[in-house]
Amino acid sequence: MSRSTARWPISLRPEPGELLYSWTARIGAIYQLGPSELFLPDFQHFDHDSLFRLADSAVLHWLHSRCGIPVRALVRMTFAGALPLDQPEWWTGSLASIGFALPQHPQFSRPVIHVCPFCLRDDLKNGSQFIRLIWQNVAATVCQTHRVPIQRACIACGTNELLVCQYFSDRHLQFLCSRVNCCAAQERGGWIDKHPPAKALAALLAFERFLLQGALQCKPVDSWWVGPASPTQLLRLLVGLSWAFTRSHCYTRPLYRLQTPSFALGAERVSDAASRHWRFASPALRRSILAAILALTSNDEIRATRNCSKTGPCFATLLTLLSYPDQFELYGRSKFWPPAVSATFRPAFRSPRVRRRLLRQTPSFRTI
Repeated sequence: MSRSTARWPISLRPEPGELLYSWTARIGAIYQLGPSELFLPDFQHFDHDSLFRLADSAVLHWLHSRCGIPVRALVRMTFAGALPLDQPEWWTGSLASIGFALPQHPQFSRPVIHVCPFCLRDDLKNGSQFIRLIWQNVAATVCQTHRVPIQRACIACGTNELLVCQYFSDRHLQFLCSRVNCCAAQERGGWIDKHPPAKALAALLAFERFLLQGALQCKPVDSWWVGPASPTQLLRLLVGLSWAFTRSHCYTRPLYRLQTPSFALGAERVSDAASRHWRFASPALRRSILAAILALTSNDEIRATRNCSKTGPCFATLLTLLSYPDQFELYGRSKFWPPAVSATFRPAFRSPRVRRRLLRQTPSFRTI
C-alpha cells in the first residue's frame, strides 16, 4: 500500500534530548490528533513502544518524508539509537512487560513514562513541554538539572497512564494524563516528601552521571569508584548486584537489610516484576538499589557521604541473606565484574561467616 509523503504544513523542531514519542505527540497536538491518530491511515496498527525503543524503518522514513528531519537524527531520539549498543535491560520497559493487562488492546504494549515535574514546569514557561529520553533510562533516577527524584507518570493520579500532548489556545503545548478522570497537569512538585542529605544526593548524582555518560556510552571507565574496568564489566556488576538485592529469601529481600539511610524504601513492597528485573522497578526502588550498590562497593570516603557506617555493608552480609543456589549464581556472575570488586567478593564468598550460614540453611529455603 502506498503511503502519503506530502509534507506537513506545520512541523516542530525536536528539542535537544527529546524522546521520539514526545516529538510526534507534540506534532499531533497541533493538528488535534492523538498519539496514534497522527500515523493514520498509513499505519493502522501502531505500537507506541517503537517510539521509545526503536521505531520501524518504514515509520522512520515516513516521518522523514513528512517533516524533512534526517532519519539518523530520528533514530538518535529512540533508546536503542541513543546508545552505541542496543541494551534493552537499561530501558524502563512497558506496561505489558511489567504485568499490566491491556484488555482493549492486548496485542500492544503501552510504555511506562518517567518525568521530572520541575523540568516540565520550566518547559511550560517556555511554551512547550517535552519528554526527555534520559528519563526513560534505568540508571536515571534523579534529575541532573533540578536534583530532585524522577517520578513515574502520572504524578497527579498515581496511575501508569500514557501522557498525551494537548495544544491550548494560548499556543502552548502541555502533556496531560490520558486517564478520563485526571486532568491535572504534569507540573507539580509536592510529591517529594523530603530531600535526601546534600552530600548523599551529590554522590548518587555523580554515580548516575558516571553511568549515563560513561559506561552506557561504551567509554573507558574511570578508576575513582571500582578501579580499572571495561564498560561491560561495570554494567555486569550493576546487573548482578541489582539481581541479588531483589531476590526473595526467608520472607524478605537483601535490599531491605542493605539499603542506605539516605535512600531508604520505607514500607514499599518490592513487586514481582521488579524481582524479574530491576528495570521494571519504580524510580524509588531503583534509587535505593543504586545507592546500596554504591555503598557496598565504594571506599570509606564515599560511604561517609552516603550516610553509612565507616565499615559499611560488605559482601559477606549480602551473601548471608541469599539462598544457597543464589550465592553460587552470584559467584558465577562475579567472574565478569571489575577485577578490584571481584577480588573483594571472592574472599567474602569463602569466609567462615558465609560457610556457617550455609550450614544453617534448611532444605526448604534452597530454591531459587
